[in-house]
Amino acid sequence: MDLSRLERIRAKPWFTAADAARALGLRRASARVAVSRWCRRGLLHRLKHDFYVYAPDWSSRSIEERFRIAAFLRVPSYVSLQTALGYHGVSTQVQRDVVESVCLRRPSRHRAGGAEFRFHKTRPALFGGFTREDGFFIATPEKALVDAVHLTQWGSYALDAAALSLRRFDRGKLLAALRPYPRQTADAVRSLCRI
Repeated sequence: MDLSRLERIRAKPWFTAADAARALGLRRASARVAVSRWCRRGLLHRLKHDFYVYAPDWSSRSIEERFRIAAFLRVPSYVSLQTALGYHGVSTQVQRDVVESVCLRRPSRHRAGGAEFRFHKTRPALFGGFTREDGFFIATPEKALVDAVHLTQWGSYALDAAALSLRRFDRGKLLAALRPYPRQTADAVRSLCRI
């Protein structure tokens, strides 16, 4: 099979077997078989059922492209926690091959080519405080901190508070982000940030 025709969809951050079928002029069932073989040969990485990325380009994908992939892997979700803190420059701990997001459905992990996408569940009342950027949603620095402290309080996350530049957080935005959270989380954030 002529893999060079797959180059037509290579520019996309991800693709499905239906995309491969169109690019290669195959029936969908034949494309699924071809995609499965390419995964076994290491030409493609499978992130989840019928969701693939082109392996040779994977390591050169920008962090923003990985954020867009995370947004597609779990809908609705937004990038948060240590990933957002590092992206916004308020943490010295930058995770190169991990994208952490907050979602409304059950927690999950997806791995591909040495990278990992982690999704942490939150309640609908706490789902917010993010902005839309180039094809993905990301928590503000203050919201990412509050998410991380909250999940740490409940034992489902481990925040490295020593890596944070606490002076760079806006006090008013932190207090606003805390409004829907339980008192235990609010007290922990106030204690950490001395507000």
